[in-house]
Amino acid sequence: MSKNLTIILPLKDRAELTEWWLRNNYKSGISYLILDGSLGDENEKFFLKCSKERITYKRCPPDRDLAQFVKKMQSATQWIKTDYVMCSDNDDLINFSNVKNLLNLFSENPDLICVDSGKLGFNFRIKFGVDFYSLPVPLPLSRHENISGLNGLNELASRYRALWYGIFTAGSYKKIWTKINESGIEDIYLIELMHTFMVPLVGSCYISGGSNYFRMLNSPSSSAASYRNLNNNRPHSCNIVFDQQYRSQVNVMVKILAETYNCNVHVVENAIEKYYCYRKFSGPYAVRLILALLRKVIFIPGFVFSFLIPLFGYCSRKRI
Repeated sequence: MSKNLTIILPLKDRAELTEWWLRNNYKSGISYLILDGSLGDENEKFFLKCSKERITYKRCPPDRDLAQFVKKMQSATQWIKTDYVMCSDNDDLINFSNVKNLLNLFSENPDLICVDSGKLGFNFRIKFGVDFYSLPVPLPLSRHENISGLNGLNELASRYRALWYGIFTAGSYKKIWTKINESGIEDIYLIELMHTFMVPLVGSCYISGGSNYFRMLNSPSSSAASYRNLNNNRPHSCNIVFDQQYRSQVNVMVKILAETYNCNVHVVENAIEKYYCYRKFSGPYAVRLILALLRKVIFIPGFVFSFLIPLFGYCSRKRI
């Protein structure tokens, strides 16, 4: 089923990472959609020289603000020719052995619109011209038995886990990004929240074992960081108290979520309240500290790391 998957790579500069990403994440048979919203032209130059098959490159208007980024993501749906789609950043790695297992879950349950699994984090550095990767460690993500309907929304709100890097049906992906575009939300974290909270209201999601995605935790820069700095440096969840504009955007999100599920706004408000007031964080702090230290101390060469990646591809048939 991997031939029925499109991987979207949204770009905003960071061209030095794009070649590294393609070298480590290109698999024949999978379709790639490159959405280049860079301010410069280095990414464009790279893909004009790229001869790999099944890569569709689109030069988009520059991502000068979040509104343009959202339009770019919504526009992606018109170029997707496969049944399934996932998104990646150009400083991360995809675990294709787990992706293959996740895709098989769609054929087992036609009601699914999204499948996801665990995420691992790693640090990256170059020494003596050789790529070195830290020992990958699990990122603290909440576990869920079932994510669908209002019960699923309540679960995600009280024990949050983003579904940004999950695998979606193309139709549901289009619907989610269309709703986000209609919302006019201008906060990168609220966009992520809405993207996640839409999932159980549009369909059902399956969370399996293993890990399908490796996140680079010491990336030199990120689009999210640049968008955050346009507003303020406080934790975004604090804005619900201190930022009137942010609260207004939360209300817009709540209204659209309620309309999507055809339910009362107050029902969705009660669920979202759990995210801001009663959210539980995953994993003991001591364990998280130990894992953070491990990824800063233990580094292995790239060829060894690439051999280890499939070992994390185990896909449990039990909801976690």
